[in-house]
Amino acid sequence: MKRNTMWTVIYCAFGLYMNLSCNDLEVVHCNSMNLETHEIKLVDSVFFDIDKYSNNDEMKFFYNEHKEKSYFGFHNPIKHALYIYDYHSSSLLTTIALDKEGPNAISNSINSLYVINVDSIVIAEGMTGKLKLISQNNHILSEFQTQPATNNHCRGPIVSNMAKPIIFHDNKLYFVTFIAGVEPITDQTNFHNAAVVDLKDGNVNSFLYRPEIYNTGQYGLFACYQLFCTPNLSNTGILYSFGLSKEIIEIPFDDLTTSNSYCMGSEFISDIIPYSDLKDKQINNLPKIQSYDETTSFYSNIYNLPSSNSYIRINTIGISSIDDQRKESISIFDNNFQKIGENVINDDVKYGYHIFSNQKGLHIMKKDQLEDRIEFYIYNIKPK
Repeated sequence: MKRNTMWTVIYCAFGLYMNLSCNDLEVVHCNSMNLETHEIKLVDSVFFDIDKYSNNDEMKFFYNEHKEKSYFGFHNPIKHALYIYDYHSSSLLTTIALDKEGPNAISNSINSLYVINVDSIVIAEGMTGKLKLISQNNHILSEFQTQPATNNHCRGPIVSNMAKPIIFHDNKLYFVTFIAGVEPITDQTNFHNAAVVDLKDGNVNSFLYRPEIYNTGQYGLFACYQLFCTPNLSNTGILYSFGLSKEIIEIPFDDLTTSNSYCMGSEFISDIIPYSDLKDKQINNLPKIQSYDETTSFYSNIYNLPSSNSYIRINTIGISSIDDQRKESISIFDNNFQKIGENVINDDVKYGYHIFSNQKGLHIMKKDQLEDRIEFYIYNIKPK
């Protein structure tokens, strides 16, 4: 298969994430203490009014906080427009119609946004590898090419959404990239998976190697190769969650060459069985490997919850057949990364890229929405 055709398949595979699951329910304890004293409970909800053009499955959502402001919004690819809301009032702040052609053209392959203010908005273009800073009038103020990074170790395209948000710190933007399992790679640990762009000078540097576990086999097309992230509770660094690894990696903002690791496993996921023991196996049976992705365990989103001084990690629990219904569990950890609970949410919600957190709690989008609104359930950690 030609490279451009294969990357089309990869980007289409992102949609499979909403139907992925796993197949091993053996209890695994990797933390030194598992207190199981807390659980996550539904406490509230919030909704945002939308127009009749914005009720579609192709929208890319975002949430970010900058200084004293909290922004929610989305890109509507049908209208090629941005909708930006004030989170606390749920009111629409602005709608920005984007140009498709000309000097201020924006690609329709928008992954996510970061709002500094309504007149300074960072757009992440997945297919082009560019970060663009635009004004409310859709004028491109500055543009940053993120691929390849300056140190030439960051191979994949930029991937950003609410599960893998753009993180702003000290006038720098941190983001993750993605290399699919479909590409035969001799050593999975010799290239970087995250990068940072300095808004002052446009310099881009990459960091964060994959763990050695990725060299033990070939683990499908997409799910296990994902990378998720969240700021730590002290806002001194970023936590990274690889889809294949029980451990999360903490990297401080002030030294991207150092890291700490913490075991944040799930009682429902033991060792994930590879698709093939050959890590650089050439993929020649796409339906089979897609089925592997749709039925295999993996670790996914990670979030900090400031209101309870804790972290949660979402785990996709497997199934034996693609006809079965997938489930997710939510593991709960205190601020010292000790596990204090894990439970399954049975509410009718969407996982994947439809989750964010803030002081009010963990927000998970409802599956069944009214035509004129987008609604999230809000969950918080409570003692059992």
